[in-house]
Amino acid sequence: MHFFNILQYFFIIYFLTKYWHNNRPFFLLETNGKIMLKILVPTQAPLSEQAYNALRMDILSGGILPGAQLKLDKLNKDYGFSSSPLREALNRLVSEGMVTTEGKRGFFAATVSKKEFEDISRLMLLLDAMALQEAIEMGDDAWEGSVLSAFHQLERCEGRLASGISYSSDVEWATRYNSFFAALFSACSSPQLMQIRSALFQHSERYRLIAARAKPDKKSKLGELKKLINATVDREMQKAGNILKNHLEQMAAPVIKYVSQMK
Repeated sequence: MHFFNILQYFFIIYFLTKYWHNNRPFFLLETNGKIMLKILVPTQAPLSEQAYNALRMDILSGGILPGAQLKLDKLNKDYGFSSSPLREALNRLVSEGMVTTEGKRGFFAATVSKKEFEDISRLMLLLDAMALQEAIEMGDDAWEGSVLSAFHQLERCEGRLASGISYSSDVEWATRYNSFFAALFSACSSPQLMQIRSALFQHSERYRLIAARAKPDKKSKLGELKKLINATVDREMQKAGNILKNHLEQMAAPVIKYVSQMK
């Protein structure tokens, strides 16, 4: 081995040791026989945004139980953020309905109830039906491609889950599922409708994930969604609407059953 190559490997080992110790991501590139070290420099979001994302994810997934008191000193220990970004994040979650305040008692994760979920589900049925109808009327070839791509990603995600693991309680699956419907309704031209639907969907997913953590559903929904895609791209509006309604009702049924049994 040439002296230059030995020297090159020495520096690579040095930098790998340095950046590995500092938890900096990297990868190696080989070009024309030369090895290059590429360091990835992540962009840091503001602390309040990081705190918001962490708390929101745990509330949505059921990691923070409904009704749990969110004390700043405990959150500081659990998440590592100071009071200022935590308070800003909590106030933001209050505006979204994920957190409530009770006077001087402080912040609490929003409670759940059968009545609220049934109300959310009823509104979701109405809004999704409207969004799907307009998407079918307005959608073009690019829209169809985006729907198929989103479904493919959901399918691949479900395929990666280990045998016996419930897809319904997996956060990545929930994200892909959300992306699929976002793509399906993306041809809808009403920003207000989509904004309201998005907010309701997040609350609906919170209920679904809480129920799924307690009683996992291992039955795949990919078959139903394939039928929905086929009817949609064939512009069979009534058929697509019926499939969507049936799918949403099936997704809601085990959640209603679980919430009804909660004390």
